[in-house]
Amino acid sequence: MRDGCDEFTDTDRMYLRLAIEYARLNPDKSRNKAIGAVLVCPCGYVLLGSRQTYHNVGGYKDETVHAEDAAIRHAGTFARGGTLYVTLEPCVERLSHRDWCPKSPCCRIIAEAGISRIVIGAKDRWVGHGGGEFLRAAGIVVDLAPVDLEVECLKMIAEPSLSGDQKTAMTEALAGRETDTHG
Repeated sequence: MRDGCDEFTDTDRMYLRLAIEYARLNPDKSRNKAIGAVLVCPCGYVLLGSRQTYHNVGGYKDETVHAEDAAIRHAGTFARGGTLYVTLEPCVERLSHRDWCPKSPCCRIIAEAGISRIVIGAKDRWVGHGGGEFLRAAGIVVDLAPVDLEVECLKMIAEPSLSGDQKTAMTEALAGRETDTHG
């Protein structure tokens, strides 16, 4: 995975900030976190997605739709060759829905849609982590956001939804990344 700090442009910053703001406007209240995605299609369309909102699928709430999935659904075939900006690394496996979720993990959906590049706001250190490596192996360019945006993305994952060990891991990760921005 490339560290996006050197290649990260003002345009990348603008679209990742849009994903952050969209996530804030459409939080997943059942899990106390906000995850957003912005898909920029080669034709110029810009499509938004967030997890568990009424905006996801034709105005109907679909609790199994993740942010990446929602943005790609809106784009349809226009997604091919596009760049996807996500606030959290896409899932490789949907562990929380393993027994009943018929949906593919986001990484498969992204690869099958023909996305050419993904910009990840924060790496997933918990459920379904490893999406960046999966996507890179599928031939997709993977860039990571600079530390200041990563910290902002990590803050949108609320602690109440995490177990004790996960809270500790998130607190340590966030503290370490905030130190990087100031030191």
